[in-house]
Amino acid sequence: MKIRKFVMWINFLSGLFNVYLFLEGYHVLSLTLFGLNLTVVYVVSKSPAQLFISAVSYPLGLLHFHWKPSWRGIEHVGVDIKASESEPEENMLTMKDYIFIGTPGEKKSAILELVEKVLSGSLRAGEVVNVLKHFLSDEHPDVALYASEGIEKVEIYLIEKMNKFKGDPLEFVKVILDYIDSGFAYGNLKSHYRSMALESLKSVEKGKEFYLLSYRLTGDKGFLEKGLKETHSKEIARELALAEIASGNVKRASKIWKEFVQEDERSS
Repeated sequence: MKIRKFVMWINFLSGLFNVYLFLEGYHVLSLTLFGLNLTVVYVVSKSPAQLFISAVSYPLGLLHFHWKPSWRGIEHVGVDIKASESEPEENMLTMKDYIFIGTPGEKKSAILELVEKVLSGSLRAGEVVNVLKHFLSDEHPDVALYASEGIEKVEIYLIEKMNKFKGDPLEFVKVILDYIDSGFAYGNLKSHYRSMALESLKSVEKGKEFYLLSYRLTGDKGFLEKGLKETHSKEIARELALAEIASGNVKRASKIWKEFVQEDERSS
């Protein structure tokens, strides 16, 4: 993985240099380097969609592999087309590929699979709904209809789940957060659900999940700071490191990562 990232970074830097070459009038050399850049992208990613993204947003698209989608865990959701035993898994189309180049049948199968995984509890609704929204603008009306019906099913499922877990504060808060993350609540309704969740959290024991959920509800890094101090949780450390990076405090993020995450990985 480290080698792959190093190769892609070198590829990106050469892409930036290629823009300079083009502006200076070295068009033939620039076109050659452009082709090499895209070749590297395809060799590393094995993804036609990744190749397309890199080409249309060159040179920034060369770093697209760093942009983690919100749909973690659903990259290789099983569609009705399975890879044969002789086919390596990395050559299977990813969910991103299906959005860009899948056939209508493959897209509909993917939508049904995603919704089923939410209803069975295998995937978080917020992650899946964000993917389904990509299909709403599909050029094929039946695909968009499948996505719309899938989103509706997920919303009904979450409402029923909220009613089911009203007596369990921790699970109740998790469902509310999933409902908010799915985009079903906005404006005053979103504030109302957030207030309900914060009220329910008062009944939850102050452990790892309490601090993570409090942070997700409020965006206050203080919960992560206190949670890390009291629990030394690797999960809280990861979340805090990401929050520090988002705030531009890379040095502190690196320190947290090395002290709590890397050290824990080495010891295990």
